[in-house]
Amino acid sequence: MNKKCLPYLIAVIFIGLFCFPVYSLYFSNTTGIVFGSGGNGLGTTNDELNSLIIQGAEQFLESYANLLDLMQQTESSTDLKANPGMLLPLVSKSLNGIDSAAATYTRLIAASKRIPYNPAVVDKLKNFDYPGFAELPDRFMNKPAFNEARSYLSRGDIRGLYGKMKSDFKKIARLLKSIYRSIDEEKTIPVKETWKLNHVYSQTLLLGQYTAQVCSAINREINQNEGKR
Repeated sequence: MNKKCLPYLIAVIFIGLFCFPVYSLYFSNTTGIVFGSGGNGLGTTNDELNSLIIQGAEQFLESYANLLDLMQQTESSTDLKANPGMLLPLVSKSLNGIDSAAATYTRLIAASKRIPYNPAVVDKLKNFDYPGFAELPDRFMNKPAFNEARSYLSRGDIRGLYGKMKSDFKKIARLLKSIYRSIDEEKTIPVKETWKLNHVYSQTLLLGQYTAQVCSAINREINQNEGKR
């Protein structure tokens, strides 16, 4: 293994350990339970929405992976002069991925408007113990991101949450286009813009993760209760 790559591999492993609990690896996973019943049971995820959620997650994470690759390529460089041939393809892939995620979320929002909320699940979201959940010993919470997720979840406003994520995707796309222009014009690497871009990606990722964690906890509770009947 290239010794230069070892610190990045270690960082990825630790990020995985501390940020992605096994039961909620997926970005916004399980939010489909809030719409209708999705099937015969209260806790059955709607297949149409679930498919779009997974597709959007894949596109978002692929986009973020390309940004992290770009950051790796430039991290150890003492010369901040952009290398268009090396960096532009990564920015382009990242932009294509986030544009695809935004388009998928446009379809997701439209599909969610055709399906009514499930009042019983919305009630569980409104009465969920958010403070207690955040303070459990296995939680490593980013408080601002968790509070943002809570602001939507505690109102049962999943469509609004989808809209917020789509808005974040659009913001990421604008920042990527700005970075693309700087590199294409062979300027120096726009470090401050890259910092800002990484911040938006990470906060959006955490918003989706905390949404998945809460909805997964509610889904488990529903399934356990149904299993006792």
